[in-house]
Amino acid sequence: MKRNRQQTEKRIVDAAIGLLAEEGFQSFGVNAVAARAGVDKVLIYRYFSGLDGLLEFIGKTEVLFPSAAAMLDSDLPSFYRNFCRALADNPLGACVQNWERVADNPLTQSYRRQRDQFWQDARELLKPQDDAAASLLSLLAAVPLGSIEAADVTPLLAASAFDPVEAPPAPAVESTEAERLADNLL
Repeated sequence: MKRNRQQTEKRIVDAAIGLLAEEGFQSFGVNAVAARAGVDKVLIYRYFSGLDGLLEFIGKTEVLFPSAAAMLDSDLPSFYRNFCRALADNPLGACVQNWERVADNPLTQSYRRQRDQFWQDARELLKPQDDAAASLLSLLAAVPLGSIEAADVTPLLAASAFDPVEAPPAPAVESTEAERLADNLL
C-alpha cells in the first residue's frame, strides 16, 4: 500500500513540475495537475494537503537555483557564463521566477531563499575586493534573471577586483532531476 502511495505522489509531483515547466503558472491548478498525473484531485489534498502543500514539497525537493560553487571556473566571466547557462537549462526555475513577480506562495518563497543563498555564497566565493566589485555583484543579484547576457557583463567582470576561491573539482556524476526527486520521495 505504501509503495503505491509513493508512486502516486511521484506522478503528482512530476505532473506538477512538467505542467509548470511546459505551460507556466497561468494554467497551474489542482485540476490540471490531477488530470496530467491521471489521478483524482482528492489525492493531492490527501497527500499534500492541497496545492500549497504540493508547492511546498516541490520547493523543498527541487533545485530551483544553481549552486554558486558549481558555477566557479577559471575566471569571473566564466562564472557568470556558467550561471546564465544553468538558468537557461532550468525551465522550472524560469517559470517560478516569473511567478514570483505576481504571486507569493511556498514555491516562490523557496525560489527566493535559494536565490538569496546563491548570491550570499557568490559573495563569499568571489570575494569582491572593492566597493565597485561588491556593487557589481549587488546589481547582478537585483536584476531579473536572464536580463543581462554574459557577453554584456564580461568586460565589467574582467575589470573588477575579485579574488575568487579556487574552483572545486567537478562532481563525478550529476544526478538527474528524476533521480533527485526519487531519492527525496523514498
